[in-house]
Amino acid sequence: MRRRSQAGQASVELVGAIPILVLAVLVVLQLAAIVRGALTAQERARAAVVSGDGRAPAPVEVRSVLPGVGGLRVPVQPPARP
Repeated sequence: MRRRSQAGQASVELVGAIPILVLAVLVVLQLAAIVRGALTAQERARAAVVSGDGRAPAPVEVRSVLPGVGGLRVPVQPPARP
């Protein structure tokens, strides 16, 4: 029985792993974009409540935060005061 040469095996495995690594990086970037969008939307919602009278929920446009959603408006409730 002849033994096969292992020369180049690590290179082949690395080339096979590259698509998985690229996919993992893209998933992480997508999650980072979602978290950033959520934090920005929350910040703008709080700013809208603070700039208003503070009693009624203030509608906030999220068009600039989440592209592709059109005229979606999110109702925001003022924070509870102790």
